[in-house]
Amino acid sequence: MISRVAWSRNGGRTAFNIRLVFLLVQRVGKTALFHSQGAATLLVLAFLSLVPIRADEKKSEENRAIPVGRIKHPAPVDFEREILPILKNNCLACHNKTTAKARLILETPQAMLQGGDSGPAIVPKRGHASLLLKAASHQLEDTVMPPSENKVLASDLSPEELGLIKLWIDQGAKGSASIARPIEWQPLAQGLNPIYAVAITPDGQFAACARANRIFIYHLPSQQLVGRLTDPHLVNSGLYNKTGVAHRAIVDALAFSPDANLLASGSYREVKLWLRPKEAIEFKLASIAALALALGPDGKRLATGGDDGRVKLWDLTKGKLVKNLPAHKGGIHCLKFSPDGSKLCSASADKTLQTRVNTSQRTQRTRPDGHGVGRRPFRSRTAYLWKQ
Repeated sequence: MISRVAWSRNGGRTAFNIRLVFLLVQRVGKTALFHSQGAATLLVLAFLSLVPIRADEKKSEENRAIPVGRIKHPAPVDFEREILPILKNNCLACHNKTTAKARLILETPQAMLQGGDSGPAIVPKRGHASLLLKAASHQLEDTVMPPSENKVLASDLSPEELGLIKLWIDQGAKGSASIARPIEWQPLAQGLNPIYAVAITPDGQFAACARANRIFIYHLPSQQLVGRLTDPHLVNSGLYNKTGVAHRAIVDALAFSPDANLLASGSYREVKLWLRPKEAIEFKLASIAALALALGPDGKRLATGGDDGRVKLWDLTKGKLVKNLPAHKGGIHCLKFSPDGSKLCSASADKTLQTRVNTSQRTQRTRPDGHGVGRRPFRSRTAYLWKQ
């Protein structure tokens, strides 16, 4: 009968405590339990009367009201300078435009007046009746701000902070939060050149290197600088008066795509994608077909060879023909620059192979077996010997 009454009054936890009491009495001795059944019953009743009292005391201790201090403040309380910092430290993590628990936003007085699921958070000139003050001072049993266990580590407001909030509400809850000023960027110092990021294309042909907020592209076989990436917006905005600047802040990361056609660069709060240019430059070769092509390591020269046996050199920066050299008596099947760009090798159907130094001085070799020469690649640590 005791268990039933206790269960209906205090729930399953009290019934569990009854069993603990009987176990305790049993450990004292079966004889004591048999001969002193009345005393054991009194012990259980006494214990049951203590359980709800202790639970209520614990709950009361957790929700104990925080006194609201009396603040002497000769001037009107400034919301943005005095109230908003208090809310930022303890309230705005859960009550902002992005994360508005209970649809309550506490970033501006206007948002507080609009309120959330429980109505307006403040009542101007009535601080004692405002939900914000009641919840923050733990005057409400079902609404406590901030909760005792919260993920953002917000702490209870002090009596002085509560008093300042009450005074601000009593004064009419006036004020507003100014709009955040845009960041005013300044150009980086010219002497600042740290290298925090590099990247190499999967084929090993090009490397990107970041110095401060600039990105340099190098051609690795020739060890030549190809160029610098420029964001036109930075020049047009007036922040910089010359090209060659990729980001406003220091570049921290670089990465090429697997096909080497895309470069990603990361800086302060931004990632930029640089697409490799694919503009076509057209050269008129009259009626001669281009059977062989070779691009110089510096990316500025192009060599073409055709059926007429002539080697033509083009300036890619100007799109003009700069040299037209007689080379072979037959059509040219293959052209190749050396890795440093100082030599140009040509192979022809006339069974000859020519190597030109600085595209002028030439040496000629013929394959002894009489077969036509197809190609002669330049490879590191490889020597080719040709006999007459």
